[in-house]
Amino acid sequence: DRPRSASVTTLEPSTFAVLSREVFTGFLRENPDVALRLIRDLIRMGRGMNTRARESFRQRIEALERSKIEELSSVRRWHAAKWGVLFGLLVLAAMQIVVFASR
Repeated sequence: DRPRSASVTTLEPSTFAVLSREVFTGFLRENPDVALRLIRDLIRMGRGMNTRARESFRQRIEALERSKIEELSSVRRWHAAKWGVLFGLLVLAAMQIVVFASR
């Protein structure tokens, strides 16, 4: 009950027929075997997309695990900045202790 969510581009000149929602749903009601086949095909397509997505994510995770992320210059810079900030905070905390202890 929403606008269509797909578009089509053909590789060669083509002719199409358009069915209204009412005609299509009426056909499926009159032909439950076609409706069941359509449901099975949609489920099979969904499972196939899930399998491909899972495989793609698995390959990307394995590639990340194989890469030496710690050796990337951006990661090294981030680690250096993090330790610099932590050291600066430690120095400030020590200075506060000295100042408050002398009062």
